[in-house]
Amino acid sequence: MVLDEQGNPRLSQGFILDVTERKNAELAMLDAERRYRPLIESIPAVTYIDTLEEPWATVYVSPQVTETFGYAPGDWMRRGLWMERVHPDDRTAARRAVEEHARRGVPFDLEYRLQHRDGRWLWLRDQAFVVRDDDGTPLFSQGVMYDITDAKTAEERLREAEERYRAIVEHVPAAINLDRPDGNMQTVYISPQVRDILGIEPERWLDHPSVWLEVMHPEDRAAIERSYMRSVEAGEPWRGEYRVRTPDGRTVWIHDETTFLHGPDGKPVFLQGVLFDITERKLAERALRERAARARGRRAPAGAR
Repeated sequence: MVLDEQGNPRLSQGFILDVTERKNAELAMLDAERRYRPLIESIPAVTYIDTLEEPWATVYVSPQVTETFGYAPGDWMRRGLWMERVHPDDRTAARRAVEEHARRGVPFDLEYRLQHRDGRWLWLRDQAFVVRDDDGTPLFSQGVMYDITDAKTAEERLREAEERYRAIVEHVPAAINLDRPDGNMQTVYISPQVRDILGIEPERWLDHPSVWLEVMHPEDRAAIERSYMRSVEAGEPWRGEYRVRTPDGRTVWIHDETTFLHGPDGKPVFLQGVLFDITERKLAERALRERAARARGRRAPAGAR
């Protein structure tokens, strides 16, 4: 309002601002919400729509947020709540990922911990992408959060079991391996004892599936490979004894056994093998045979009479 010298109103002064872009974004968000609400409110995940301007704000969240995090949708949309509930150890990574997403349009894809309203910590997989208009102008961020706590717990138990398993197998006097169960001899794990028994580094064993046959004595190779492949194709346990020529020139006798490990559905998931150095036993057996042969040779003349 513009006043004259006596203080009486003379003119009205105002500003006209172009809010087309903001209104278009609001309309686009409302349209997306209207079209996709029936779908997103029935999937086992929390779907949300956020603004791209800082401070970021949630303008829509699906009702699954109550069951998943313990918050009513209106409470969840309070500015700053999401970051407050992110685990302190994950907060820096989450903030950095959000900034990249909002400023550069980089897809948001992160696994992190978030605290439920009752105090429990949940593991989430959070994915979002930037929705743009026909001209490519960023409008808003649309994302979905999955509760992956059970999967993370299972992974942790698997890691713990693997650590216990590894501690055991790496202290027995044998080399233990896990192979793919398809006969291609691809090893996914080999214990470090293979270095002492065969003189082969575990890394080489993992990188070259055929090294098992390459170091085998030529006279044993064909028969052992045939019997092994027959057992793999039949899904049956296998055992064999063969000679190996180590890189330092030794000849080592190996006793090798494999068996299939099956998953909950009964399908084989790994082929587990164990290799023992039986060289001393083989040398002792040969010495006994030679001694028996010499004894038979000494008795032969008496038998001839």
